[in-house]
Amino acid sequence: MNSQPFPTGQLRRFLFKEHLGLIQPDPEHIPINVIEPTIDLFWNGFWFRASKRNTRIYDEVFKCIHTDAESFVSLKKYLEEKPICKSNPEAAMKQVLQLQGHLVDLSFQFLWEQVLAPPGTSKEALIRTSVWT
Repeated sequence: MNSQPFPTGQLRRFLFKEHLGLIQPDPEHIPINVIEPTIDLFWNGFWFRASKRNTRIYDEVFKCIHTDAESFVSLKKYLEEKPICKSNPEAAMKQVLQLQGHLVDLSFQFLWEQVLAPPGTSKEALIRTSVWT
């Protein structure tokens, strides 16, 4: 690790390969070194690139609710758009075939403008907030 010899666990290497879609050998694929995960080339070149691409494809094809919709109004507008899988299944299939593994980005902006706390007059407001988070 960090260019120094370090015993890498088989489980970790297997999980990295699984998340990146490298379990089945593909002769067209560029081999990715999962033994050295701390270098920038691995994280920026493979891990984040795969997660960004997969997130974009899922978003365009299926209109998943992992989007950065900041309010219920913007979420409703987002969901009114028809996903490609419904309007053009052939184009959707072409995009789905470009998925690599199952990494996706987590949305940090989802409903961040909304107040999601229960109203003070409801029975849920009597329960500590730690129960809900």
